[in-house]
Amino acid sequence: TMDAENSYNQHQTGTTHSISPSFSYKGKPWVNISLPVSFQHQRLNYFRGNETITIYNGITRHNFILFNPSLQAHYSILTKKHWIYPELVYQMIQQTPEMTSLLNLENTSDPLNIYHGNPSLKKSSSHNVTLTTMIRQNKTNNTLTITPTYFITQNAIAYGYTYNKLSGKRNYYPQNVNGNYQVGMDITYGFAIDKKKQLTLTTSTHGHYQHGVDLFSPDDASESVRSSVGTWRSTERLVLNYRIGKNTLGAKGYMGLGHTTSARIGFESVTLCDFNYGLTGLFALPFGFQLSTDITMYSRRGYVDKQANTNDLVWNARLSKQIPKTNLTLLFDGFDILHNLSNRVYSMDSQGRSDTYYNALPRYVMFHVIYRFTKQPKKKN
Repeated sequence: TMDAENSYNQHQTGTTHSISPSFSYKGKPWVNISLPVSFQHQRLNYFRGNETITIYNGITRHNFILFNPSLQAHYSILTKKHWIYPELVYQMIQQTPEMTSLLNLENTSDPLNIYHGNPSLKKSSSHNVTLTTMIRQNKTNNTLTITPTYFITQNAIAYGYTYNKLSGKRNYYPQNVNGNYQVGMDITYGFAIDKKKQLTLTTSTHGHYQHGVDLFSPDDASESVRSSVGTWRSTERLVLNYRIGKNTLGAKGYMGLGHTTSARIGFESVTLCDFNYGLTGLFALPFGFQLSTDITMYSRRGYVDKQANTNDLVWNARLSKQIPKTNLTLLFDGFDILHNLSNRVYSMDSQGRSDTYYNALPRYVMFHVIYRFTKQPKKKN
């Protein structure tokens, strides 16, 4: 059955004029600043209907000015004991809404979920700031990396809806919202435990707070209300490796804790815990073969869906062979050899909503044939 009211034909064209002044200073500190400005004109010729009925037929034009500056600066400090390398990166990205979202039209292809346009939508702006400081000891090469981050989005597009109990219909309206931001910190430290540097330990610590803003519609509300949800997330990852000649044995562990809360009426706070631990190995075998393997126990706790609170023991292995005097490499992979991994993937968004996906390939084997076309230069005497 043809749906004339939601059938459409559209033709969109646009012109962009850009100017991108930049400034670079290649000294100490090294600084690069870019200030691109784009002037966009967009034209949409949109028709909805068919030969017998016309819902909309018109041309819409919009002009946008986009400013996407970026800054990168770093400085190298060398002392007798340490090498210190701080780097600052800033980027601003502006995006325009879809032209069809600016049309004051209804999409009724799903009678119970009707989507509307909003001609008042504004362009969104995202600011991303990263400051990375690397500190390395000259004598041992032990490296400490500290990276604070900050991300904020202005005029993000959210879809609120109103619900009619009598008809069961939901009407969705796109609107601009503010207040979405995230503050985080990453700390990584790698060092050798023994003097021969055979036993190494790497620790990675991550923490962030995400403030998510969306539009929420209680069943008895006549319009959407602002919903603010805060999520604390911290992770710790440890990797211990012991090297014996061409062989390496390792142990690894990971723990992630998350807590989501909101002052919204009816919101239930959620605390999640994901952790895993296991062993790794890299072994040189006779006849030029190499075997790499890892076995890991993956665990989840705190999910409302009890099926998600599982323990999955996963064993993977790879056998590789470099053919002598050629650029040919053969690989054979086995993933989830024990067949314990579920095909369900669980995640949680910035509003504390839990989603389940069924798109994981839980078990497979794969054979690779790799040929490298690079040629090494001859060594000069």
